Amino acid sequence: MWDMAAYDAEIRESQARRHIVYEALRNGDYKPWDYQPVKNASERFMRNHMDLNILEASQRWPRDR
Repeated sequence: MWDMAAYDAEIRESQARRHIVYEALRNGDYKPWDYQPVKNASERFMRNHMDLNILEASQRWPRDR
């Protein structure tokens, strides 16, 4: 039912291709696949300098014009 030799050859070929790509991607600056962009923490949380009415209005849908 299964051609194990062909299946094994396909897996090994795929692994070899990924190994070549991995080595190429390691040149230069390394960026992990789960990179999280830097966020400005001062704008993520409620602060005293924010007007509560403006903040709440910006979260409504549809947005006020």
